[in-house]
Formats: sequence, structure tokens, C-alpha cells
Amino acid sequence: MRRRAALPALAAVLAAALPAAAQEAPPPSGEERPVRLTDEQLERIRALYVRSGAADSLPSSDGTIRVSGATLPHADRAALMEFVSDLRDALETKLGARGASPAEAAAVSFRTDDFRILVRAAPDPAGTNRPARVEIALDPNRAGRDWQHPLVATVWNPANDLDAHELGDGIVRGLLDLKVLSAAWDAADAGRAPAADPVPFPAWFGSGLARSLDPATRQDDFDRVRDALASGRLPPLASLLAADAPTAASPVLASQLVEFWLSRPGRPARFAALRDALAAGTPWSPRLFLSTCLGSARADPAAAAADFAAWVQERATHVLSPGETTDSLVARTFAAMRLVPGRGGVPEGVSDGPMALERLLEPDTREWAPAAARALKADVLRLALGRGDAYREACDRFAAFFDEAARPNPDIGRAMPLLREARALLSRAADEP
Repeated sequence: MRRRAALPALAAVLAAALPAAAQEAPPPSGEERPVRLTDEQLERIRALYVRSGAADSLPSSDGTIRVSGATLPHADRAALMEFVSDLRDALETKLGARGASPAEAAAVSFRTDDFRILVRAAPDPAGTNRPARVEIALDPNRAGRDWQHPLVATVWNPANDLDAHELGDGIVRGLLDLKVLSAAWDAADAGRAPAADPVPFPAWFGSGLARSLDPATRQDDFDRVRDALASGRLPPLASLLAADAPTAASPVLASQLVEFWLSRPGRPARFAALRDALAAGTPWSPRLFLSTCLGSARADPAAAAADFAAWVQERATHVLSPGETTDSLVARTFAAMRLVPGRGGVPEGVSDGPMALERLLEPDTREWAPAAARALKADVLRLALGRGDAYREACDRFAAFFDEAARPNPDIGRAMPLLREARALLSRAADEP
């Protein structure tokens, strides 16, 4: 890592600004002469302190993140600091830093001088009533300017409904760009100058990675993409992975493509390979994305589409946002709470299509109804794991109904109210706070 001249200590700056009388030689040995600063001198010190940013600036414990802005109270600056610090921690964890070897962890670390972050809160010059907005500026690795933060996020009018996703998106994309530039400079320092200018990550990759860090959106984002894939509404994979893909306009879709890339083992090493390729000037392409995800043998987008579909199918069994219940989950649960011929103990040919659960209570189903009820009970209890309270309560009511339906002679007067209550609870589950 390159080291450059540090900012002079504040004490030295202050001393240089004081009148000569305040810096005269010390008294002879044994003679005590207290030094008192005049009011004018003290006022000049206060002015320097304010102009230096120390009066309204809050640094992180390791000095790699700083939040400044006199327009924000200390508590709000502390909240911004915590958000940015947590975001960086989550980013490193997502890329596989935890448990990685030192060399691999360095590839996905953002804690050196090249990645220091300054968040500036300020009133918007276009008007303090305007909505909050975020601007990201990069000042990477300039010789002799170690004291400058390579990534500066200016938050205009932060009190006017600042969008945390917008801030997180900008910071993550800035850190990815700095990662590519840092790798390019390291290669040049080692005598491996790239043949072409470094290539940034596509905007959609950074946006998708940033969105994937929020656990509250993961389940809904996945459900929406899963439903689109199942209904044939997703464009071909190759068009989604292009550098200028319409994916950039859909952080929801971008997040799932990034999650797919992250799902394979060896994330730090694969991220380093992707970073180094971009740092060497390799143009972004679907094949570059897929080769660093699945390997060169599966880098053809047409072949990789099957891998993506299989990943979506397998991921559907995961609870991605604990406690969250989405509309898609409710719809899938209603679809699952039916009797399907040839599945879960229901005989083939008993019907031309799925049947309502009430069929379990009819006399002519007694030969197979108990087994089907027990299978459906196991399914609904599995679905309830990790979900929200209202959804789990609905699943409990379905389970109680299946217990009654599995009896040799079910009590219809008890079973039907349980089934009606289960359906009503499930209908309301996605609206729970």
C-alpha cells in the first residue's frame, strides 16, 4: 500500500497561525512565566477549529469512515456513521471475508487508505425544502493527499426523507470502482501495466449487490423474480447480464443475479478474479460474469440459463427474510393447500385436477384421506418455519384441520371452522406489520 504525506497535526496548524508573541522563547530556567492567550488569539483558534471540520465531524474508531455536517445533530451523525459502518461490514461478509485466508480476505476488504469514506451532510443549494438526495464523488489514491477521502458521499437535505437504499447503493458502487482502480495501480506498480484502461463494474451489479445486503427485502425480491421466471416473463439471461442491461433499472432483478453469482463457493477468489479482469481492461460481458461464477465450461449464457433456473428452484425452499411474509408466499401457500392427484398420498385418477381440502372430510375418501392429511400437515409446518407470526398462526390452524381430517371419523363441526379460520388468517398474513 502506498503511503503519502499525512495532514499536519492540528496543533502545528494552530501554532503557525498564532502571533509571534505567543511563540516566543521560553523563560530562563527557574523563572516561571505563565503564557496567556488574548481573546483575539482564542477566537482565531476557534475559527480554525471550525474550518478544519473537527467541530462537526465524527470519525469511526479506526478512522476509515468520517461523517461531517453542522446541519445534523450529533445523534443523527452517529446514526449515519453506524449505517455506513454496518453497510461495509455486511459487504465484506457478503463477499466472503469471514473465515477466508488473509490473502483472500484482503481481496474483499474495504478498510485500507484506498477505501476511506467521508459522508457529508449539507443543505441543498437548490433549496432546503427539496427531497434528500445523494451524490458520490471519487478522489482515488492521489499522491501526496492521504488526508483526502477517496470516496465522498454528499447527502443533500438529509432530514428530508433520506432513502437508505440510495445511500447504500452509491457507497457500494463507489467502493467497487475504487477496488478496480486500486488493483490496476497495484498491477502497474508491480510492472504489469494493463493494456487498456480499467473497466468499472456495471451499475446494475453494484446496485444489486447493495440491495442484497438488506435482509428485509431479500424474500420479496426473490419471490418477484421467481414468479417472473415461472411465468416466462424474464428476458434471456444474456440480455440481463450485459453491461448496459435493463437490469440497471430494476434493483430487484439485479439483486437476484448478484445473489446467483455469490451462491457459488470461493467468493473471495472469484471476486478477485473478476476485479483483476476489469482492472486489466477486460470489457464486461455475460461470459465474464458467468465464467467467474460457474467456470469457463458453463460460461455460455444459453447453457447457464439452466443453472440459474435450478438455483431459483432450490432457493425457493429457503427463508430469506426471517419473519417476513410476502404476497407471493401467501399465493403459493394457497396453491399448496390443495389435493393434487398423484401427490402426497392422493391417488392418481381420483380427479381431473386439484381438489379443495374439504374433500378430505367426505366419506368416500377415507381410504386415502388420513395419509394425504398427514403429508399436508408436514408440508404446512415446514412452510411456517421462520415466518411471521400471522403466517405461522395460519399454518397452525391448517395443521389442526389436518389432524382432524386424519382421524378415522373426523368431526366436521370442528374441522370446518378450523379450515375457514386458517384461510382467513392466511389471507391477512401478508399485511401483518
